[in-house]
Order: sequence, then C-alpha cells, then structure tokens
Amino acid sequence: MKIEKIASLGQYRKFYRTVYGNDRNFKDNKSALLPLVCGTDSAFYKNSIQKMAAVTDGGATLCQAVFIVHRNSPDVLNIAFFEALPDCNQAVERLFSYGAELAEKYGCRKLLAGMDGHLNYALGFSADAASAPAFGESYNPAYYHDYFRDFTPISLCSFTGELSYTKGRIDEDYERFRETLKDYRVEAAKINPGSMKRYTDLSNAIFADHPCYFKREYEEDLELFRPMSILLRKSNLLFIKEGALDIGYILWYPDYNEFVRPGKSFGLPEFASCILKGGPKSVKVVEIGLLKGYQNSGIIMLAFQVALDAAYRHFPAAEKLYSSWIESGNTRSVNLTKRYT
Repeated sequence: MKIEKIASLGQYRKFYRTVYGNDRNFKDNKSALLPLVCGTDSAFYKNSIQKMAAVTDGGATLCQAVFIVHRNSPDVLNIAFFEALPDCNQAVERLFSYGAELAEKYGCRKLLAGMDGHLNYALGFSADAASAPAFGESYNPAYYHDYFRDFTPISLCSFTGELSYTKGRIDEDYERFRETLKDYRVEAAKINPGSMKRYTDLSNAIFADHPCYFKREYEEDLELFRPMSILLRKSNLLFIKEGALDIGYILWYPDYNEFVRPGKSFGLPEFASCILKGGPKSVKVVEIGLLKGYQNSGIIMLAFQVALDAAYRHFPAAEKLYSSWIESGNTRSVNLTKRYT
C-alpha cells in the first residue's frame, strides 16, 4: 500500500467508475467540475497549490483526493474531490497522513474535507445515497462519513416543497411588505464579465464570515459560470438594488439532472431532451445573499417573487422547489427557508 501521485484529470476520473459503476442514483456532477478547479489552465488552479494523490495496493486504487491550498486561504488544506472504496480505513488513514504532511509543509493549521475547492463549486458529503443528486449537487456513498469520524462535523441542511405553496406564501408576504419594498427593485442579469464582477463583489462582502468561505477572484467565478451560459436565462441571476447600489442577489436554476441517465452527466443530448419535453419539474434556489443592514427587512420577498414568476413563465411543468445547502447554525436562513418549503 503506497501513495501515488496522479498525473492527469483523466486518470483521476477513471476511479469514479470503480466507486459509482453500480450506483443507480449516481449522476455525474463531478467530471465537469474537476477541470474548473484542477485544470492547469484554470484561474482557480493558478491561484492555488494542488497535489492529486491516491493510495494504491498492487496497482489498484483504494482512495484518492486533491489537496489544495488557495492563496486567499493559506491556513487551510482542503481535502477535495475525495473518493474511496468501502472498508478501506487503513488506506484512507494513509491518505490523510499524507495530507497532514502537506499541511505542515505549507504552514496550514487546519484540514478541511468535503469542499471541492470553494463553496461556489461544491460543499458537503450527502448523508445518504437514497436519491439521485440534483444538478450541481454533491453526492457520495453513505459510508464516506465513517472515514471522517475523527473530524469535527459541520452540519448542513436543505429543504423542498411544492412550488405552488411557496409562491402562495411569498405573494402573501409581498403584500405585507409592499410599502417597505417600494424603494427597491430587481434586475435580471446576463452571464457576462460585468455581471460576474457584481456577483463576486457581493459574494465576498456577504459571505466573508461564513464558515469555510474565502475571497473569490473575478476570473474564478467567470470560468465557473461561462460553461453554464447556454443553460441560464437572464432571469436566473437576479440582483436586488437600492437605487444604483447592488445590495443582494438570488441565483436559481432548473434541475437539469432530471434528464440525465444514471452514471452520465448533463450535455447536449440531455439539453435537447429538456427542451423537447418542456423543461424540468423541479427548480433549485442555489444562493440567496443580502448585505448586512438589509437582512430581516423583507426585501428578499421582492426577489423571491420575481424568481418564482420567471420559473412559472419559463418552466410551466415545474412543480417542486429545492433549496441548496444551508449551514444548520444559520438560523436566519433556515427559518426563512422553512417558511416557504
């Protein structure tokens, strides 16, 4: 049993088939994400130190990870894109020991597992594998949790509900806050460098104190969203404005994974199927953010209402609404989401 450096992204992806080949719930959100974080030409890679490594035995891979230190978070070594076979505790411990050696080498104080480079890419280990992941969502075998029993857990939660119920509650609250909201407006944004700069500036200001978050660079977010530009309508990214000032945003999109077969990832055939079949039956609220000083004001109702109107208009078959992950201790966001799902 030994540590081996992984030479290419193609080699890294091969192990996915070993782990997920018989998993009927697996839909591959991982393969397209990997080059955005670990491709040597990507902005994120150029802003970080990375080592791809596996533990092998007799030439067979037992577990693997990408160890990352980003220049904007120099005290944290990120154990990203972790994958392992079951009952490989000794191999996983060897992989973590290698990570600890790297952390000491680079002067890091903390090992963080379950975040694939940054919060904006992917976060968390799913608690079970009972259902297929939504578009852009993390997914893994349930036994992964056993490998991290010595780590301090950060609990995340998400919510789902009927779209009609959510819209009814939001319309009701909008009427209550109508007078408060008259000085604010919502602006739909195309995915272009100007919009991405606004998005990145807001994210860095809003989430600066959030667990695991660290400063994003403009080109990193632009590279993340650029491949999705064909999928995202102008209404999927909504900025909340007070006069000329951006004070918050909502990012939402359909669950395109409804059209992805087990083991596959979303591509042009799935996109064509989505169009021909009238769109997905579920939409997902991926991010909500408001600058401090505007929270607890009801302003978010305005953006919610615009987002849901757009969802009904563009995806008339949609029936369900999902939230992305929410840190369980974030009571403000948890309570807001509970109200509408």
